Amino acid sequence: MCSRQSHLESDPSLDKQSRSSIPVLPEFSDNYAITTVKKIKLGVLPDFREEGWPSMDLVAEELFVPDLPGVELIRVETPYRTLLGDPGKITNRLWNRFVRYPRALIPLRAEYDFFHICDHSYAHLGLYLNRKKYGVYCHDLDAFTRNLLAWKPFAYSLARGLAGASIVFCSTEVTRRALIQKGLVQANRLRVVPYGVSAEYTLDQSADTRSIVQPNYLLHVGSSIPRKRQDFLLELFAVLRKWDPSLHLIQVGGRWTQEHLAIIQKYQLSGFVSQIRNITRTELADYYRHAKLLLMTSEAEGFGLSIIEGLACGVRVLASNLNVVAEIGGNAIELAQPLDLADWLVKAKRILVNQDDPMDLKARLTWVKRYTWQAYAKEIVSAYLELAEKEIR
Repeated sequence: MCSRQSHLESDPSLDKQSRSSIPVLPEFSDNYAITTVKKIKLGVLPDFREEGWPSMDLVAEELFVPDLPGVELIRVETPYRTLLGDPGKITNRLWNRFVRYPRALIPLRAEYDFFHICDHSYAHLGLYLNRKKYGVYCHDLDAFTRNLLAWKPFAYSLARGLAGASIVFCSTEVTRRALIQKGLVQANRLRVVPYGVSAEYTLDQSADTRSIVQPNYLLHVGSSIPRKRQDFLLELFAVLRKWDPSLHLIQVGGRWTQEHLAIIQKYQLSGFVSQIRNITRTELADYYRHAKLLLMTSEAEGFGLSIIEGLACGVRVLASNLNVVAEIGGNAIELAQPLDLADWLVKAKRILVNQDDPMDLKARLTWVKRYTWQAYAKEIVSAYLELAEKEIR
């Protein structure tokens, strides 16, 4: 059963040949956890939507698979309050995350068997819950390694919340190893549960919204936070346009910084780059399907959701050669050394010149089948059922 409840108060690089040594993500079976527990009540603690992190909204939404046996899933929501200006401002985010959210949770602790914190940057919420009665999904280590003095107290509370969890989920084997190496989580409390691909992301062009006007474009999907390296993306595009003046660049999900705008002006790219926000998954699928190439220029990633979404739509992918990216993309994607302009140019040109081999397309679609939101939801719920089972033994 699923319902909703509202309450008022950085990796080294790998060469392509070494990818064969990376453990293949497990193929999840349809076997559900066998338990004598009749039913557990699991409170799902999502990010505030007002913060504007679509991928974090998605990981909460996709837990609600219909008719999962043995569990009642309830989305526990706390209204967001804006103190000053833009809801996404750091003052508003900290106030809501560290003051209002905990206040709302304290009276609810006894109403649920377990809580699932959907995002590790909210792991401090565990400090206000009954110890060992919650789990956390850790997407990356950014929040624990940020080298800012003002952030250290918040990072400390997040680490304490993570330490108190009965179970910690992560999306890749690379992240699992990093959590262990940093001493943040013990190995026996970690479970690798990859993300999935939403139903909208397919080869089927019959669902196209026909909103795309540029016929020959490169695509980048993601926010404009520094590690996404959109400065390098724009530098790369500027050189590629000299090679092929018909190229355009479409960036989805970010907001150009002053540095980005300066690069656009420097290379006179204003008529050839577009930035799009607040589109639906159906519309985003259109952009994936018709792109000549999907680029991921990040210098660090927790997973790289756009890679598997793009693969499911059949687009070719060129991404930074990071351990985590190599793990999730396997031999279905092309890798370039991070921030190495010469390497990116050689590989991007080769992909754009060569016509797509149907066998390559088949390989991309075969690879991405391993990522399903149904498996994601089943694995997470199954883990809580196992915890409940241990409690009654």
